Amino acid sequence: MRQYRYAPMTSRKRSGLLLIVLSAALLAVYVGIPCYVRMALLYWYPNIDDMSIFPSRRVSAGIPQPWPTDPEAPFTTIPDKYRGDFEKYKTVAFVVVRDSALLFEGYWNAYSDTSYSNTFSMSKSVVSLLTGCALEDGFIRSLDQPVRDFIPEYPESNRFSPLTLRHLLTMSAGIDYDESYASLFSKTTEVYYGDDLLASALNMPQAEEPGRCFKYQSGATLLLSIALSRAVGMPVSEYFSEKIWAPIGAEHDAYWSLDRDNGYEKAYCCIYSNARDYARLGQLLLNRGRWGDRQLVPEDYIDEMTTPDKGLVQWFDERPNRVYGYQLWLTSFRGHRVFMFQGIMGQYILAVPDLNAVIVRLGEANDKEYTPDHFHTDVLTWLGAGFDIIEGNDE
Repeated sequence: MRQYRYAPMTSRKRSGLLLIVLSAALLAVYVGIPCYVRMALLYWYPNIDDMSIFPSRRVSAGIPQPWPTDPEAPFTTIPDKYRGDFEKYKTVAFVVVRDSALLFEGYWNAYSDTSYSNTFSMSKSVVSLLTGCALEDGFIRSLDQPVRDFIPEYPESNRFSPLTLRHLLTMSAGIDYDESYASLFSKTTEVYYGDDLLASALNMPQAEEPGRCFKYQSGATLLLSIALSRAVGMPVSEYFSEKIWAPIGAEHDAYWSLDRDNGYEKAYCCIYSNARDYARLGQLLLNRGRWGDRQLVPEDYIDEMTTPDKGLVQWFDERPNRVYGYQLWLTSFRGHRVFMFQGIMGQYILAVPDLNAVIVRLGEANDKEYTPDHFHTDVLTWLGAGFDIIEGNDE
């Protein structure tokens, strides 16, 4: 009988087999993890140019109304003392409007006046403006209307008072939501990269009594936008186009990212447009909701939107709320009130009523340090540069 001898496995063969086993295991893990985790691993941290990786819905512009140019513009470049920070924080656009005329604009890193860039959380303020429109149109009876009037599937709590639209607007909802941008498994990562925003929203039950503490949570805006869409009977993108974007004379269509084809807008973030058209949203606030001869958002709503509810305490210092209105940050600079749309990577629309001026800054980074009022400190750079341009100060 013939005898066979088996040659021992070589180290190269063992390495190859190990590689195959590891690859199969990793593939099994990758296939088995949630969709949003796979997307997060593929694209990692959000980017201002993410429009192409998500489905989107068009926000149609109407008849364009180009900004007139201020003939007394004092600067053609950024004042020298701000150049370092503009480069450090990767600024791509900076626009200043004064008295409804373009005073200054600058673009960097191949961006231009027509380049699309993500708003990130600046869109929260847009959702607030649309809520004011829906209130005026009668789709919403009152800001104290329960959220379950619009989202009956939302879980009812036996421990806390009913959640209302006002709680969502003022970020005092007390929902179970992890506002973490660096964690792979956070709720923020899930709603940004996930494909079922309604399911995510329904899985954010109340964890605290609403109406007590101002705590910034993107999930509150997500719930508000779904309630808004159901109230008005159309996607928020279409309502935005009809009530605001077309009437304010935007020069270009905008786009709003969706969770899936024909799905819900990622309304806590992710409108894509350009700096010039974003400035119109700041001007609308300065006009107290009016554009030309049309009152687009009720004046009294704008007044409430730009006033902090001091009956709430701030989550970061337990002091009475002084920094947040209806989905809008509030501060002051050089003795002037400032209304602030703010996005995670240093996206800002800064409206200054006393000066009838709007400052827009878009970029890829911000300062991770905070002011005592919990603003990223880089906002002081954009306010300083904008004010110096407005005041003609080059020192």
